[in-house]
Amino acid sequence: MAQRFWKAIQFFILQDACNLFIRSNPMFHADGPGWTAYGWGWRALAAAVWGFNIYSVMMLGSLLFSAVCVACRISEPEEWPLLFGGPREAYSIRRFWGRAWHQFMRRYVSTHGKYLAQHLLRLPSGGNASAYVQLYTAFLISGLIHYIAETMALDHWRGGAMPFFMFQACAITVEDFILFAARKAGIRDGWAVRAVGYAWTWAWLALTLPGWQESLVHGGQMEEGLPVSVLMGVWQGEWVLRSR
Repeated sequence: MAQRFWKAIQFFILQDACNLFIRSNPMFHADGPGWTAYGWGWRALAAAVWGFNIYSVMMLGSLLFSAVCVACRISEPEEWPLLFGGPREAYSIRRFWGRAWHQFMRRYVSTHGKYLAQHLLRLPSGGNASAYVQLYTAFLISGLIHYIAETMALDHWRGGAMPFFMFQACAITVEDFILFAARKAGIRDGWAVRAVGYAWTWAWLALTLPGWQESLVHGGQMEEGLPVSVLMGVWQGEWVLRSR
């Protein structure tokens, strides 16, 4: 339990840093220029901060809640696996969504994909056709869920969740073909290949994420985070953050 609280402190500090960046950067403000106004460097940084912000918030909540449940003997520590695989897993688009990112909806979306592929379409299990039907179905359902939530938050239907999630399935398809060709050419996994993979994954998210997030940014969904800051408190004595 002590280890979980220590991890929670680490994620709180990470979230604090992300929150300060978001609050101070006009790219995240409703009346700001958006993510694409300052070039690719800032765009890539915005994508990274967005990812680490979601990552830290969800991990922080999960760690604290699990620690309380374990302390109260409601559950055991092994019943609380980590929500995220972590950034080290993100050296391909497939691994980013399948291992690094949270898996809250994995069982739900994969069940529907398997049913469509194997029962309705009767595709052979383990084949490419079945695998890609399941892939596109999973991202379609995930996109639809996020689109509904986005529409409720923005009160209009012009959000970008559906295109964003379907683009991810398309990228994975292209990525699979490239990796297949690379293996045929004798290229093997290694640190150099993974370095290229990390860069590719980051670049792809920097390219596609603004199409989804900018409507939420301009809708004011990212301006206000936690109203307190340990980092600002230690640095400038401002423990409670002022609203914009």
